This record gives sequence, C-alpha cells and structure tokens, in this order.
Amino acid sequence: YSMTVNTGSMYAVGGGDYGGTYFVVCKQTAAYIDCVQLPEKTVVSVPNSSFTTGLTGKLLQHVADLPEGVYAYCKEIYENNNI
Repeated sequence: YSMTVNTGSMYAVGGGDYGGTYFVVCKQTAAYIDCVQLPEKTVVSVPNSSFTTGLTGKLLQHVADLPEGVYAYCKEIYENNNI
C-alpha cells in the first residue's frame, strides 16, 4: 500500500470536517499538503501527518490522477486563492 501523494491526484474525503468533498493535491511542503477542495473551490492546507492518518484510516480515498487540463484548472484556483 503506497503512501505516495502526487501532485494532481484527487482524493475523496469520507468523513470529518471535509467529508463529502474532494481534495486535489496542488503543492507539498515538508509540513503541509496544499489542496483545492471541490466542489467548494477553496484552498486547504492539510498537515502531512493528518493526510497520512486519513489515508491509513481510509478517510481519504485516491480516486484519480487528473488529466493535465483538469489539473491546470484546479492549479489556477489554487494560485488565485492561495492562503
């Protein structure tokens, strides 16, 4: 089971504050994974440890590696809403 999180990957959020939405990974740092939350089109910075916990606990499910055009749309949202 891979814990690799790739830029442009989409994850379904199965519970918690963001349950029922999707996260599209836009940027990773040593401490955070920045995502665009869909359908809200907001930017969310998730601590790496929380993202990993979500993956191992099955709260985050990888659903797709987005096609380049779709990811470009999400990246534009990220760049225009950057925290």
